[in-house]
Amino acid sequence: MALRTLAVLAALGAAAALGAPTALADPPARRLRFEQVLGLASELPSLAAVRDAARAERELELPRPWSPLSITLTPQRRFAPQGDRGMEGVIAIQQAFPLSGLADARRAQVSASAALRDADATTRLLEARLDAAAAWIDGWAARERLATATRELELARELLAATERGASRGVFTQPELADARAYVAEAELQLRDAEGRVADTGFALAMALAQPGPIESDGDLPGVPLPASASWNELVARARALPAVAARQLAARAARARATEERASRGMELVLGGEVYRDGPGALAAGLTVGVTLPHDRGTREAHAAELEARLAEADGATLAMRSASELSRALHEVEHTGRVLDTIQARLVPAAIDAATRRQRAFDVGETTIVELLAARRTAVAAEARLADAQAAHAWARMRAWLLLEATKTGEAR
Repeated sequence: MALRTLAVLAALGAAAALGAPTALADPPARRLRFEQVLGLASELPSLAAVRDAARAERELELPRPWSPLSITLTPQRRFAPQGDRGMEGVIAIQQAFPLSGLADARRAQVSASAALRDADATTRLLEARLDAAAAWIDGWAARERLATATRELELARELLAATERGASRGVFTQPELADARAYVAEAELQLRDAEGRVADTGFALAMALAQPGPIESDGDLPGVPLPASASWNELVARARALPAVAARQLAARAARARATEERASRGMELVLGGEVYRDGPGALAAGLTVGVTLPHDRGTREAHAAELEARLAEADGATLAMRSASELSRALHEVEHTGRVLDTIQARLVPAAIDAATRRQRAFDVGETTIVELLAARRTAVAAEARLADAQAAHAWARMRAWLLLEATKTGEAR
């Protein structure tokens, strides 16, 4: 009797363990649609700071490129002869004016530097939008996995209940009942994994947007228009206009402008001046000064360093252009490849797996198949549904990535 009581208590404990899963105490998450996420990605503080820096550099009022004004006072006192004693002296003013086009060189350098900051902002914007898009689509896939796991757990519990009823009437054996319980435990574990993935992708999306707290994906997958595949080879040639490539080219331009400014700042200068002097009691005179300065240092060392930086930037730009062409070509290839995978899963794998599971369920209900065969069919159907969600997400990401890259090339060509 005692053993029977212990067995009943153990059975009750097992039944309680198979009950509804305890809700996780996750922090509250906001739900954002895809277009909202792209909008937030365009408003990151770092992007605003770079744009403000470029605007401030363009609005900077440059001082006149003149050397400092020189004012000299030379007091003197005459002690002899007797009649000419008294104070005298000279006041001289001189101003040098560059003859090497320094003003134009400085304006060109500031303009190139501001353009480089704009290109940096565009590069950062593209990276932010790519990161945000990838994180949102990952969140959508995690949400679909969670929905699939929730449905599967409900079916597993229904199957367990039917198996328990059948086992009480001797229709099913204890090993079959154990298989059904193991299936419920596996479904619960899959649900836990799906919940964890939703939480992880929510935090990843929040980090991509520099937002506090997790953010969940809301709504359907984004759809974007892409050019016909026949034009893809021509589109790959646009890779040179991607923001990162343009940034290196503008970096070379800014470095060369700096080299020109270094040379111009040490060029020849025209010196104009005047002086007023008192030479003895009652004697006052004035004069003009005209001259040129002949510098010995023409900024060769500084200009050489800037020129070297420009050549390195151009080399980096050429390398990056080739890599970007491969990246864009790969992105377009992924659109085609993921589309074919999605078509196969959607048109063939999922319908076949669901049909097989449905037929096995009917056969199981009338006792024409075993629970092991039914569980195998159910697992195959669940795996097919999960693969479908992943394939949809992969295809949406491939299309979005290609679209963002192509849109960025249009911005570069218009620059």
